[in-house]
Amino acid sequence: MPISVSSHFQGLSTAATATTTPSSAPSTQSTTTNPIYIFAYGSLINAASVRRSVSSPITSTPTPVSIAGFKRSWSFKCSRRQYTAVSISPSKSKTDSVNGVLLKLSSEADLKNLDAREQGYIRTQICMSRISQPYKSATIEPHAQVWAYVLEDCDTESGYESDSSVSSTKSHVACPKVPIPQSYVDCILAGALLEHGQQFAIDFIRSTDMWHEGTWINDRNAQDPVRRYVPNAAVGEKDLCPNVAQAIDDLLRALVPDAFSSRIDVA
Repeated sequence: MPISVSSHFQGLSTAATATTTPSSAPSTQSTTTNPIYIFAYGSLINAASVRRSVSSPITSTPTPVSIAGFKRSWSFKCSRRQYTAVSISPSKSKTDSVNGVLLKLSSEADLKNLDAREQGYIRTQICMSRISQPYKSATIEPHAQVWAYVLEDCDTESGYESDSSVSSTKSHVACPKVPIPQSYVDCILAGALLEHGQQFAIDFIRSTDMWHEGTWINDRNAQDPVRRYVPNAAVGEKDLCPNVAQAIDDLLRALVPDAFSSRIDVA
């Protein structure tokens, strides 16, 4: 199912230029005139994981930012790999925000590759006024387009055709057959810790919901096909060294202790 492109979320973009394309690939015609950024809030926080999908040279360092008006949760059912991933969705709360990084793309091909990778989400444009830089300052062109892969129901009021492959993921809760895999958590938090620092990693955990609601497995030592996120050595992904794994566990134990204690070891 192709990704839909949205500019219809009320309050998220007052001057978005995208159009909804529920039955075709997202339009990228404006990428030749405006700088294009992707707001990465999950595995794409990890630079090595980005290389699974982005082949062009990355000409600028990813910028850690916070985006107001969204909430993040473990709520996306990845049907291709049968695991539960994070997603973001619009929030009406004035206090909700999520952290992530802005990835600057240099080719339309890379955007199309990311669209294919993030199948099942809706790519939507983010209003620049919602972006803040609490970690460090970097220049973001005022005429840039910032996109995020968002989880949202499709309905006629918001301009989308109903699509079960999208809307069915809205209320997904991790379960034994579609768990939260620690290997996927590791990919995100290793990128957060090693590339953007401890506070960024802490903010990720604190601004992510549904750690407690579903099945979370520790698959670090599991063999395929149980293991859900396998590092791709060809693009530079590696298994965690013991010190990084311990640092991740220490943060999770401190910040989501009940969920962490319920994590299930799999072999």
